[in-house]
Amino acid sequence: MYAQLSFVWLVTFPMVLVAVLAATNVASHLESGTFRVLLSKPVSRWEPLVGTFLGIVLVGVLATLSGLLVGGAALYVTTGASALALGGSVLALLVGTLAHALIVIVLAAAIGTLLAVVTGTRLQTALGTTLLPVLFFAFMFVRFLPVGDRYADLFLYVPDVNYHLGNVYVAVHGALGTEFTPATRNAVSTVSGVYDTASVWTDPLLGGIGGSTPVAGYVPALVSVVVVAIVTIVALAGAVYRFERMDIP
Repeated sequence: MYAQLSFVWLVTFPMVLVAVLAATNVASHLESGTFRVLLSKPVSRWEPLVGTFLGIVLVGVLATLSGLLVGGAALYVTTGASALALGGSVLALLVGTLAHALIVIVLAAAIGTLLAVVTGTRLQTALGTTLLPVLFFAFMFVRFLPVGDRYADLFLYVPDVNYHLGNVYVAVHGALGTEFTPATRNAVSTVSGVYDTASVWTDPLLGGIGGSTPVAGYVPALVSVVVVAIVTIVALAGAVYRFERMDIP
């Protein structure tokens, strides 16, 4: 349960938070003329923008960390799980979860910064950045529909934000040597569809998943990692390029 909670939290919350921060910081600085004042100082033209971007990332990381810890405490209170068992679950996933959260935050912050520089308005920046969490929940809904093989036949996994971020989640934890239990894989797959839970037998007596759970394998995890990295780099580089050549109001 903590794996499912942490995955949903670390994806949706940073995206929404970054949308607000990008709109209220980068876009508002453009609208209010703050960047013009900063650029009158002896600083490189890109420094105010990158500094604001890093500030957004830092706030996002701290907010996400606090949310994960509060979520763990809430599960302890509401589920009656022992502190030892829940603590082991939290600690086992915490490092990888935070690493994945950082990736999501940097991605969303880069896109938000680019949109802020391109649009120059708070409203358009917020609306544009919230497209990511909208796609996240949209594909989560699609996953619960009886689409069957049409998901693969129509290549819906290509624009599926959940699936690619789930792939990154699995890749990060794999690089850290985290071993997911079958229950954890099922919880993560409920949201992201990374694992092929339909091919795994269910224990009729215990109601649990037995055996190992294979990955769905629509796209290799490394490909999703590379795609996320490319989108992040291109968005941030595009924002800096645009900012250095625009007329600051």
